[in-house]
Formats: sequence, C-alpha cells, structure tokens
Amino acid sequence: MSNEAELDTSVPPAGPDAGQDVGHDASLHTSPQAGASNPPPGVPAPAKSWAGGRIGSYVALVAGVVGLLAIVGHNTHSRWSVPLGLLFTLSAAGGLMDAMGTFDRVDLPARASTDFARLNAPLLSLALTIAAFTASLAGSVLSGRVPQIVWGLLVTTSFIALTAATFRLGVALGPLRTDEAGLERPLLMRHGFWVVVISAVLYLPCMGSFSLWDPWETHYGEVAREMIARDDWISLWWAQDGWFFSKPILNFWIQGLAMSLLGVRFEPDKWLVGDGSQPAMHPEWAVRAPVVLMTIAALYVLYKGVSKHFGRRAGLLGALVLATMPDWYFLAHQTMTDMPFVAPLAAAMGFLLIGMGEDPEQLVSGYVVTVGRRTFKFTGWHLIFGAILLCAIPQIAYLVSRNLSLLVSGPGPKGFQWHWDSFRSGSGMGNCGLPGNEACNVQRPVFPEWYAQPILQGLLWAGLLGGLLVRNAKEHRTRRLFYLAAWLCAAISTMGKGPAGIVLPVLCAGAYIASKKRWEEITRLELVSGLLIVATVALPWFIAMYVRHGAAFVNRLIVHDMINRVTDHVHDTNEGDDTSFRFYIWQLGYALFPWTAFAPAALVHWLKRNTTGDDRRADGSVLLFMWFLFVFALFSFAGTKFHHYIFPAVPAVAMLIGVMLDELLPKAGIPSREKHTETMLAASLFGGALLLGIIGRDLTTTPATGQVNGAIRLLQLFTYNYTRPWAENLDFHIPLLIVTGLGAVLCLVAIVRPWRVFSVPGFVALAFAAAIWGLDVYMVKTAPHWGQRELFEAYYRDRASADAKIVAYQMNWKGENIYTGNKIPAFVSSGAPFTEWVKKERERGARTVYFVTEHSRVSGLKREAGAKNYVEITTKELCNKFVVVRAEL
Repeated sequence: MSNEAELDTSVPPAGPDAGQDVGHDASLHTSPQAGASNPPPGVPAPAKSWAGGRIGSYVALVAGVVGLLAIVGHNTHSRWSVPLGLLFTLSAAGGLMDAMGTFDRVDLPARASTDFARLNAPLLSLALTIAAFTASLAGSVLSGRVPQIVWGLLVTTSFIALTAATFRLGVALGPLRTDEAGLERPLLMRHGFWVVVISAVLYLPCMGSFSLWDPWETHYGEVAREMIARDDWISLWWAQDGWFFSKPILNFWIQGLAMSLLGVRFEPDKWLVGDGSQPAMHPEWAVRAPVVLMTIAALYVLYKGVSKHFGRRAGLLGALVLATMPDWYFLAHQTMTDMPFVAPLAAAMGFLLIGMGEDPEQLVSGYVVTVGRRTFKFTGWHLIFGAILLCAIPQIAYLVSRNLSLLVSGPGPKGFQWHWDSFRSGSGMGNCGLPGNEACNVQRPVFPEWYAQPILQGLLWAGLLGGLLVRNAKEHRTRRLFYLAAWLCAAISTMGKGPAGIVLPVLCAGAYIASKKRWEEITRLELVSGLLIVATVALPWFIAMYVRHGAAFVNRLIVHDMINRVTDHVHDTNEGDDTSFRFYIWQLGYALFPWTAFAPAALVHWLKRNTTGDDRRADGSVLLFMWFLFVFALFSFAGTKFHHYIFPAVPAVAMLIGVMLDELLPKAGIPSREKHTETMLAASLFGGALLLGIIGRDLTTTPATGQVNGAIRLLQLFTYNYTRPWAENLDFHIPLLIVTGLGAVLCLVAIVRPWRVFSVPGFVALAFAAAIWGLDVYMVKTAPHWGQRELFEAYYRDRASADAKIVAYQMNWKGENIYTGNKIPAFVSSGAPFTEWVKKERERGARTVYFVTEHSRVSGLKREAGAKNYVEITTKELCNKFVVVRAEL
C-alpha cells in the first residue's frame, strides 16, 4: 500500500455528516483550479528538462527491452530471472514514458517539489523492507527447521513494515493531506493502513503452513509447476491428462513467477525434499502468496471506492466485513482461478466508484523531483500507464523470444538465434514416458505460416500499445484516469477466468448510467482506450494459444468451459439439490457467516430515502446493488452451479453491509431517525438474529440421514466433490455455536440505539475472531484430509532411498503429481498395464514399492500387486480419503 496521503480519494459527504473524517488521493489529486499551471504557494516551479536527458530515456528503453528479451529468451532456468526481468521491464517502461515527455508536463499543477537526495532514506527503507518480505517468504519455502509459525510472523511483520515504508516515501514526496480541521493524519490514524494491517494479520501468518487442497490447488499448482519445468509460458501441460485448456493464464503465471522468485524446487522428485532426503520444503507459501497479495490489494481499492461516496468509516467497515467473510478469506487461501478473477474485478469496481466521485474536468497534480540537472513530474498518469506497461511489455517480449531465443548453454552456437516457433508436448525434465505420461515430442503450431509467428503477434500488440499511449499521452483528467485504471483491472480479471471480468463492470456501469440518465458519462468511460487496454493486456495469450492449438483450444475453453457451463451442467456435483434461484441464497448463508445476519437488510437498506442531499451516496448504492444483482442473476441462470460460483457477488453485499453498519453508528450532527425507520431497523436486526441462528444450526448439526456433517458446509464453499465424507476425528460444533450465539445476542443488543456503539464493534471483533479461527484452526486441521502433503511427507521419511518408487493407483486428483514433481507412475485405470509394470519392477530387482491410493481401493491393490507384505504407513486419522501403502515385492 502506498501512502494513504497519496492514495486516499474520499471526500467528506455533503449534508449533516460533512464533518466525518475522510481521506484524500494526492497521486491522483485534483487541483483546486482545474488546469492551473502555477504551483501552489511556496512550491518552486519545476526546472526545465535538461536536453541531454532525452538520451538517457532512450538508453533506458533500449537496455530494458534487450535485457528483458535476454531474460525471457535464454534457455536455462535461473532464480534471478524474475527480479532481473522486473528491473528490465521497469527500465523499458520508464524510458518509454520519459521519451514521450510525460515527466515534463509544465502545464500541470505541482503539489510539491523535492530533491532526490531527500528521498534516499525513504527509498532505502522501502528497498530493505521489500527485501525482508521477499527473504521471509523464501525462508518459509526453503527452511523446514524453523517452525512455520515463526516464518508466518516474519512474513506478516515484514509486510506491515513494507506498508509503513511506502507511506514514509509518500510523505517524503510531499506534504500530508489535512482533514477538515486542518490537521495532518499520521499513519496510525489512517483507515486504509488498518485495512491493510488487519488483512495481513488475518491472511499471512498461516498462509503456507498446510497442504494444497484437492482438487483445485493441486490441479492448478501442477500446471504452473509444469509450466516452469517445461519452460513454456504459453502452452500448458497437465500431467497424464495432456494439454491444459480449461482456464485462462493469470493464475498460472502468478504462481509460476512466485515459485521462480522464491526458489521452489519444481524439478521431478524435488518439490518437498529439494536436494535432501527429508520433506523440509514448504512450497505452499510461494503458491498462495500472489493470491493473498491480490486479495489485500483488492480490499484496499474497494475501501477507497466506498470511502469516496460514504466516508472512510463506511469504507473501513465494508472492508472489515468482506475480509472476515468465509467465502472471501477461504478463497484468499486457495490457488483457484476465482480470487484472481474476483480480486481484480473488485478493484475495477472500486476504481469505478472513485471515478464517479471525481469532477469530470479536474486535472491531476504532480510531485516534482529534481535529480541532478533533470526534473521529473510524477502524476497518477504514471501510476496507471506504468502498470499497463508492466503487464504488456513482458508479454510482448516473450512472444518475440519464441522466434528469437538466447542460447547460453548446450551444443551449437551461442547468442541470439532466429527460429520458427516450436514447442514440446509431455511432462518436463525427464518424466516423459513414465506410466500415465506420454512421450515428449516437438510440436508445430496449427497455424505455422509466417504471418502467424509469435514475433509478429508481439509487434501487433506493441503497435496497439503504442496507439494507446499516444491516444492518452495528454489525458490528465482525474475521472478518466480512474476509469482507465478500472479497465486495466477488468483486463486482468479477464486473464483470471474469462470475459466476465469485463462484462460485469461494463453492465454495472451501464445500469448506473441508465438509472441516473447520465448519458454524457458514456463518453467519459474511455471505451476506445479501455478496449485497447483489454487487447494489449488480456488478449495476447488467448491469440497465441489459438495460433498454436487451433480449434481444440477454442472448443475446450470457450465452448465447453464457458458457454456450456452457462447453458448446461458441466462437472457440477449437485445431484439431488434444488439448483433454482434459491441455490445461491442457500450458499450465501454460509458464505457470509456470521454477516448473514445483516445481509438481507443491507440489500434493501440502500433504497431508503436520501435525506443528506448528497447524490454520491445514492450513486454508490446503485452501483453496489447492480453489482450484486447482475452476478446473482447471471450465475442463478447458469446451468452449472458450484458453491463458489456466487463468489463475485460477495464483495458487493459486504460493502452494502459496511454502509448500513456505518449508518447504525452515531454521527455528529445527525438527528434521530424517524420512528418508522427505527422500527424497521429493529425488525431487521431481530430477523437477522433468527437467520443467524438458522445458519448456525446448519453448521453445527448433522441431518438425520447422517451423510453431511454441518461443519463441512464451510469447506464446500471451495471444494469440488460435495459427497466426500467428513473426517470423523474432527469436531468444530462448539466454536461455531459460540459464534452463532454471540452474533445473535449482538444483533438483539443493536436493536437498542444507544447500545449500537458497543454491539457493532463487538460484532466486528467477533467476525475477526471467527476468521482467525477459520483460517488458522479449521482450515489447518481439515487440510490433511483434503490434501496430500502429509501422505508424501510420510513416504519420503519412510523410504530408504530414491530408488523406492511411489505409484499412484487409481488416482486422478493431481496432489500425487505435484508433491512428487510428477515423478510418479500413474495408473488411473489398473488391470493388465499395472500388473505388467509390477512384474517388470520385480524382475529388475526392486524389493520395495510404495502406493498412494484411496482407502476403499486398498483391497483391489493387494489383489493386483501380488506383493509378499503390505504396510499402511498412514492412517485414516491423518487422511480419511487417501493412504500410502508400502509393499514388499
């Protein structure tokens, strides 16, 4: 998080609550006089740019491009590729923006001016905290001797220190924004800082201390691991299932980047043990870190958007509500595609809210920094277009490198070499040909023509990117810049799970415009530039995949996994359930727990008559409700229904709850509500207590059929097979009963208006405690039964040497693949191929073979394997689904 003095864009709402504490955005700060060219009093005018500085911009641009091409095109693996690639990308982006003259805009107002020497200490602090955070994450991955909770505390504290260092850099750039009383708000008085800190305390301490969950985390994690092992960041491979076409690329790229940066051992048989023999590695920290960081960033941006319309307290409450909802915090700890889809979507909606609250014609102001003989004016334009360039330039460079590779090892000539695009099928780094894995082969694109080569694709995207920059080089109107930021987030969301990332924000914005009849806003939404952003950021991978794989890719991803999931039932496991519109009402009850008590009232509370005279509150309410409505309608209509599909609606209802809670609390200058309003609030709070009791009953009791333990409903929010049995040795009904009972009591207490000042904060504290329990107790204890880490820890500890193989017998969950680096003979169907393989192993002298399988299939394994002796080295108490068996041949 950057300095909230630079990022807070909320303004005090008009009317009786105008004195409420609000924030400000200085990096996209609108000047008091739009278009003014003179700096504020006391701020020196920026010096004219040194003519020779232009040479430096071209040097930075060329060096960045060439360096990045070398990084993405070289034919070896290097842990330093990610930080070096980032530095070269920053060099290219900064050089390009400087060559365009964007740092020399003397016509824009300057908020503050400083010398670079004054930034040395804050920049050093920022660099050290970034290094500390990265090092703590790397240590948590690589060192198993230090307890995981210690690494969790180091990761959390270093991240908070990084947040504070970012704030200090913002303070050094310019003065703090004062509140309505003319007082500066230090770091600890800033609501946005506490949004980030509370999120970090919730999400970081135990983030990687438990197993990857079947099936989603292990499926997608194995695809990302293979992406690195095969050194192919376009065509994805999925163990024994071949090409992976089922999901867009974002989740795999962010996992792959984190694995590479933090030193995860992606080679066969190295995932848990590295170069040793004992399972000391914890790659789960690296796999989950990008999703958690996206979650925290989305919370912050959404907080900013709500603050803009309802004040900072409402934004803070909304963020805390969202952060403590099970659907949000569980999926923050799952490397599924859902959070990489919803977090950018939520950020897009946050930027839309901020933009809607800005004056249409006001301009951004900048910060002038003097570096030697050069002066640079930094504005919000550089933040937004710098982010666009960081997303687009590496993709362009990678496409170019598919035809222009850098050979630094192996036989033949070294240096940059031209070649036609080709790629390999099969598992990476020596797994080809293992039972269940097909042989590796060189592949040619379905469209091999010269005009379809990746280098020309890269040049196409570079041309569109150039057009986007030229079109917006002089665009410094604050509202439009925030809308462009929303487009960028929508493009990233589309990379996460598909076109819904664009469609939903566009639908919400269109509904808002239509409901308010503000048709002139269509021209301000930057539709052309927005589509160019989507094209240059989101489309390159889709086009590259189509060129390589043709109709097979389109039929699987677009037709089967997108269109058919809307029109038909694809893979869902809801047999016997009512999947009408009530399905997601039912699931939202668990997804929002314990905030379910306030959800129905919040979804209608926004309709009450606006008595403040502030249109922004009404505008924000309309957009939030439309967000919820469109998501609920879309996924209720869709044929395929998983419990987590309603997830995109959760942020909207959380923010509406936050706004309602804010209005329940007293405000200076606000008169007492009318008797009718208080009566309706009391009725809704009483009904909320009853509703919470019903949800708590479902979570703590087992139906008469005995098939579903109530507590399993929480993990079914993010798992796949809803008939999978609950672990008999786990019992969580007491903590769930406590949360339910206390929540219901606090709802009833809130009926009395003077007591709300205690009951609302009390409910927030209860939800926070419930989230800590959910993440650090419930999730940690249930993970061994829905994952496979502990099974393979047992295997590595038990085996005498690496020659003792482990075999997947009638398994297809992918945990067996990722935790062995796919160095595992896999027999999804057994029979003759399996018995023949066992016979050959016996003939070559193998004495011990391990098998991983389901408990229910052990008897079949014994019949087919024909071993002399079998020992189950794991128990049902450890994992009630799978077991590891040692067989003496």
